[in-house]
Amino acid sequence: MAATYGYLFGMGALEQAADPDARRYEIQREAARHFAELKAAELVKYRLMPPEAAICSLRAIDDAAIAAAASWEFQWRRIMGQTRPFFRRFEAALWCNGNLYGLVVGRASRGPDNVTVHYLERAANDNPFAGFFAQIAVDAADNYAKLIGRQRVKLKNPVAGVIPTYQAMNFSIAETIKGNIYYARQVM
Repeated sequence: MAATYGYLFGMGALEQAADPDARRYEIQREAARHFAELKAAELVKYRLMPPEAAICSLRAIDDAAIAAAASWEFQWRRIMGQTRPFFRRFEAALWCNGNLYGLVVGRASRGPDNVTVHYLERAANDNPFAGFFAQIAVDAADNYAKLIGRQRVKLKNPVAGVIPTYQAMNFSIAETIKGNIYYARQVM
């Protein structure tokens, strides 16, 4: 049963055996993604999201997502290889009609402080979620932060061109650590 559960939710047997909380974190990631899906679908009614948001799904980043993103700017196979060992990781892949439109990954702090988004990227061409994926990804990260008891969501080194988008979502510069710029907002 554990192997089947792990397969469905992207957890390996070693991950499950190493930490009994691994299953709990995966359930919380899944719930965070689900709540973000519901919110995006609700915002379609008010024309605040594209119509595709009503039928999109947020899932764990699996091999299919990594393969679909092979030509994107970030090296998602490397990123996930480095991130997957962390039980408190946050990850989401936005799928709609068999097309991958965005990926986001980050980690929660050890203490009660934050969930930090480390990488966020959307598909460049013919993407109905252009201008919307960041909102969906941040909402999912915010949900995850709430579920695991963190106080803030942080963005690590956001691209300069999208900083106004994040500022519109109540992010402000929080700190600079070892040359990395972090923007943050309180969990909403």
